[in-house]
Amino acid sequence: CMENPGRVSITVSGGPETCSLAVTDEGPGIPEEVREKIFNLYFTTKGKRGSGIGLAMAYRITQLHRGTLDVESAPGKGTTFFFRLPAG
Repeated sequence: CMENPGRVSITVSGGPETCSLAVTDEGPGIPEEVREKIFNLYFTTKGKRGSGIGLAMAYRITQLHRGTLDVESAPGKGTTFFFRLPAG
């Protein structure tokens, strides 16, 4: 969740074998030590405001559909989540 107003963009692409969705924000980015844990069940940086299941669920659902979920982020540069699923 971005604390300050910013831009979020969604890019969708597809081909004969793969459908892709990229979600990019202009937020503060995710530090590497946090990025390594974000798909772990119950991991949260939000304290009592977060349950730590959102990204873990997204990751598992993507896996169940034989897809991948990756993240690229750099402090001060924003974050992009890449969902890739097999077509058809």
